Amino acid sequence: MPSPFADTLILRAIRESRGTAVAVAEEELLDAMLDLAEIEGCVACPEGGATLAALRQLLASGEVSRDARVVLYNTGSGLQYPEAWRAALARRAVGVGD
Repeated sequence: MPSPFADTLILRAIRESRGTAVAVAEEELLDAMLDLAEIEGCVACPEGGATLAALRQLLASGEVSRDARVVLYNTGSGLQYPEAWRAALARRAVGVGD
């Protein structure tokens, strides 16, 4: 469970940078993990997949412009999350998230 102190730091950073935070569905981050692997050759962790899924939401809403320069951070190796990769691959095998 995240510590309240960490949550406070994150919220402060968002406010001070005039940034935003969005929630993404598990299915969206699983699909994004596979997309990062296919397009960028990156074996992303679930959090890394969440960054791409969030960017897609922000692009769709117009909050981030299509010509903006964006950096997505993948904070860990997807190799540490075999259960997430199994779930992502199972979704793709049945044609969900293509």
